[in-house]
Amino acid sequence: MNDNFYIATIHPNDVEICDANRQIIEELNDKEFILDDFNYNCTMNYINVSFDNKSDNYEKSIIDIISNSNLIMKNPKSYIKDEKNVSDQLLTMVDEYIAKQDMLYDAFNNRSFFPYFQPIYSTAKDRQLSHYEVLSRVVTAEKTISAGYFIDTLNDMGKVTELDCIILDKLCEHIRKGGEIANTSLFINITPKSLVDYKYNILLRKLLKTAEFKNCNVTLEITEQTLCDNKDLILEINETYGVYFAIDDFGTGYSNLAVVAELAELGVLSCIKIDGSLISKIENSERMKAIIAFISKLSEEFQLSCVAEYIDNENILDTVTEMGIPLVQGFYLGKPECIEQVFG
Repeated sequence: MNDNFYIATIHPNDVEICDANRQIIEELNDKEFILDDFNYNCTMNYINVSFDNKSDNYEKSIIDIISNSNLIMKNPKSYIKDEKNVSDQLLTMVDEYIAKQDMLYDAFNNRSFFPYFQPIYSTAKDRQLSHYEVLSRVVTAEKTISAGYFIDTLNDMGKVTELDCIILDKLCEHIRKGGEIANTSLFINITPKSLVDYKYNILLRKLLKTAEFKNCNVTLEITEQTLCDNKDLILEINETYGVYFAIDDFGTGYSNLAVVAELAELGVLSCIKIDGSLISKIENSERMKAIIAFISKLSEEFQLSCVAEYIDNENILDTVTEMGIPLVQGFYLGKPECIEQVFG
């Protein structure tokens, strides 16, 4: 039996606090405990890290990291590579984390989150454009930052729904203005917390009404886990708004095929998107190829469309095309671009 416990102090250089921490460790280290006729041994380690008081909010930021991000707590050894330089490594991690937080706070203050659009194509000979997936980007004067860089930090800050609302609002405005974005089909990612958020649902209703008026087809894209954990809510949203769902990252280890089959039969689902981590291994693994073929066949049996994500080269494209997967998406076919680049 193994559990991790942590002692966090605001002033780790305080002599009395350091001595108290060491005394706790000395008394508990290798001590045997008996509980319910089982013997337990306690082994403890102690790391002391100092932080400069750079700002009024610096101490709060350290607490936020410890309590919310769980960067170190989940697996300390994966973050601490060299025990001799633990303090430097932790300080670097903290500085990087705070820099991300600062960047995100600026993005919210300046509303510099924008929807970007990545094309999804048919694998038929004419390779026609089928859909766009709507993705989030932070756009500054210097660079464009993808969501992969900041999404974990955003989750820790509890602001994912706030981001989802900004993207919906801006997307709705684009569709309302018309132009080439009208008469298109869009996949919009949605998170579990946004599903139950009042403001998000108001914006979703507004978006769907605007999209319907402009003949723009909207599909909500959710992960397998979100689908299975929120089945009743998804049924309610489908019934209320008439919107369909696509399953993102399918095949990554959280499959409840009974739920997928039920929702497909009820007409709630429209598409399965095969996770890119599977597609990326298709060139070198016959077993992975067999799994992808199974998912493709499953989508056919459920009468769902199927998208192969992360098409990064021509060989992968040819392979999934030969397997009969009808839709493809990836950097080889088109990178996410802003609305001006995509629709003019």
